[in-house]
Amino acid sequence: MQFPIDITIKMLGWRANFLVTDGAGRTVGFVPGSQIGSGKMPIYSDENMGSPIYTIRAEHAFTHWFEDAAGAKIGQFGLTPLGIGKFIFVGDEPRFKFVDESEWLDFFDRLIPSVPVLNGLTGAVLRPRTNAVRLERGPDERGVTQDGANAFRMVKKRMMIDIRYSLYALEELAARERECLILSAIVYALQDHIIKTM
Repeated sequence: MQFPIDITIKMLGWRANFLVTDGAGRTVGFVPGSQIGSGKMPIYSDENMGSPIYTIRAEHAFTHWFEDAAGAKIGQFGLTPLGIGKFIFVGDEPRFKFVDESEWLDFFDRLIPSVPVLNGLTGAVLRPRTNAVRLERGPDERGVTQDGANAFRMVKKRMMIDIRYSLYALEELAARERECLILSAIVYALQDHIIKTM
């Protein structure tokens, strides 16, 4: 799989579909609109929807487990018990956390609804960035961590109709880390989409 990875929310039709493509333009993931928002969300390798290559299970609104094609748990995305921080677990180990580069930019972007023409205009101005910071230690019970370097970046790009999240690796990532970060980015994009359509 070649970076950058693009997660595109295809907004045309009755339900939005999620399409994941790699840097060579190949489709590497597809989530049909009928499955979005369910407690068990399969991710297929393409739009033919054979067997799922991953499954995202929602424990509740703030914690999502990732399973591989065999049904084995490989990681999770969620908040600490006190609701502080968005953490990415690889296996059972907290390895990264998502940090917005500009909380104000993210806040204003979330205020603006997804409207086709408005998307194109706001996309030229607002491009919120979220980094995955590698954890050196933590989180403890209060959500406090010792942070390392940025390992991964997600840039939201509104287009005339669709919304795209471009994912960039900022350092060498292990295969399982890469999988869990991309799956976490899908959950992040899904949560943003659900907030916009409520």
